[in-house]
Amino acid sequence: GELARVPSRVREPLAKIERRWAHRCDAILTANDAYAEMLREQLRVARPTVIYNVPERWEVPSPRPDRFRERLGLPSSTRIALYHGGLMRERGIRESMEAVLEVPDTALVLLGYGPWRDDLARDVESPRYRGRVFLLDAVPSAELLPWVASADVAVMPIQDTTPNHRSTTPNKLFEAMAAGVPVVASDLPGISGIVRETGCGVLVDPASVASISGGMRTVLLASPRERAAMVERCVRAHRETYAWSTQEGRLLELYARLVSSSRHRGGGPAGGRPAARSTS
Repeated sequence: GELARVPSRVREPLAKIERRWAHRCDAILTANDAYAEMLREQLRVARPTVIYNVPERWEVPSPRPDRFRERLGLPSSTRIALYHGGLMRERGIRESMEAVLEVPDTALVLLGYGPWRDDLARDVESPRYRGRVFLLDAVPSAELLPWVASADVAVMPIQDTTPNHRSTTPNKLFEAMAAGVPVVASDLPGISGIVRETGCGVLVDPASVASISGGMRTVLLASPRERAAMVERCVRAHRETYAWSTQEGRLLELYARLVSSSRHRGGGPAGGRPAARSTS
């Protein structure tokens, strides 16, 4: 994200070097379709192979965990909206805090770490947010999915402020799918295609509090039948596409093609080893 703010006089020489190196690679890997298109145009290469950075296959426990209400002492009638990940600017945290105030019987939990943590700790104790917004420490990645599965909706309104933000596909999207939790997510190129393809949630204008609160309402106030269908679409998308066992297979197929190609031409770059470059 910070590289996007590097002055053009610095970026341009780096871009020339990157293009030169790219044309020496046998394969280029990247993390989503938006990046693949951008790299194809900028590097003037064949479209890179997309390997999504997704969790291991995970099964939602039955009964579903309820860690947030248990930890915070909230009644079962309180719906949980979750923001998890980096607590920093341009992630739509402030917008989500305002949005949840417009959704009845709903609390927003901020689960994470980052430079905004101290400021947010003060904010959640203010009269405006007390009892509606809660801040919890990050949990180890190996323990994350049961916490995510304890939410009713996952919010990820990353702001459209840099090229990287426009193109990124946050890990939290795939974690929510694995946990069977519908999302309210930014209508930006790195996210929108996946949400539309899978039907795993609602796309919103990340700069609009009204749009975010409307997305929360759509998910949280859906009929039991509609909500069950959204949850099932999340789980199916994780199981069929966005679990590492699927992405790993694609990566191994690519490696096999590179090895086969290298053998047929009697060697490859770097002393006969095929070169694969990963970028996101």
